[in-house]
Amino acid sequence: MDINNYFYNKERDDIYHPFSDYNKDKYFPERSLTKQLVLIRLIWDDILCLSDICREHKDPHKRRAILKYMMMDMCSLYDKFQEFKDLIIQDKSIEYEQQKEILERFESFLPKLNNFSKGTNTTPTGKYRRVRNKLSAHRDRNVPLSEVKNMWRNLSYKDIEDISRKITHFYDYLKDLGIYQWVKFNKSGTIEIVNDSPFIEKEQ
Repeated sequence: MDINNYFYNKERDDIYHPFSDYNKDKYFPERSLTKQLVLIRLIWDDILCLSDICREHKDPHKRRAILKYMMMDMCSLYDKFQEFKDLIIQDKSIEYEQQKEILERFESFLPKLNNFSKGTNTTPTGKYRRVRNKLSAHRDRNVPLSEVKNMWRNLSYKDIEDISRKITHFYDYLKDLGIYQWVKFNKSGTIEIVNDSPFIEKEQ
């Protein structure tokens, strides 16, 4: 089965996929926003895959071992959403009213992911960003073992379940905005541009 069959709408097999070996003569994500949406989808697919594996394990240690890497990917996803928002601000081709609406949706959505944020001068690092920094992406030997133990015990799959529904709804909102551009360079030298949906299916 072609990898596009689970990434894009099953009616389409002519869209570039970063993991496919069959990308010749396909529509390529041309604009930065389109590429950013593809990156968001790739990370989200990884999280959903890890989530399926995590649910299969009843052993608490194995579940937490998977969870800490899910938290790492969730932090990456938070960063990509933040970058997407910045690209919306920079993009001069988006009409003012649509840009305003998108940014308002981001202002409402991103605080729901604060546990995965880097923090600022006035806000603390999210608790799962700290897990990423100290327990999964890095192993900080300066962290007291008692703190490591607490971080480990506080890893909760329920937190992932609760936020997953919010991410799914927001992702579906983003993908249907109609602000993406896909380009195909034909052998004849002509260029085809699609400014429609990126043809990515809704999550189940």
